[in-house]
Amino acid sequence: MEGFDSNWDQVFAQDKVYADNTIPPLRLYKYIFARSVATAGTTLVAGREMMWSEIYGLQPRVMVSENLAREMWGTPSAAIGKRLRESPKMPWH
Repeated sequence: MEGFDSNWDQVFAQDKVYADNTIPPLRLYKYIFARSVATAGTTLVAGREMMWSEIYGLQPRVMVSENLAREMWGTPSAAIGKRLRESPKMPWH
């Protein structure tokens, strides 16, 4: 899963305020497929995996690491339902 469709970018959270002179956190993100967590043998801490119907329907979904969830919202379960985007001009996911 390394090296393909991986990017470093800013992470803007809809419920966070970013001052003009600050840069939101930079994170590595990857495009994943349905059932990729189970395929990798990883256990979800909170939430659920993406479904093929969401991917085929081009529904904007995001899955975050436990570390990012704790950093931004305190607990993994608090990240459920939050919206993120890569830049101020991109749509929310």
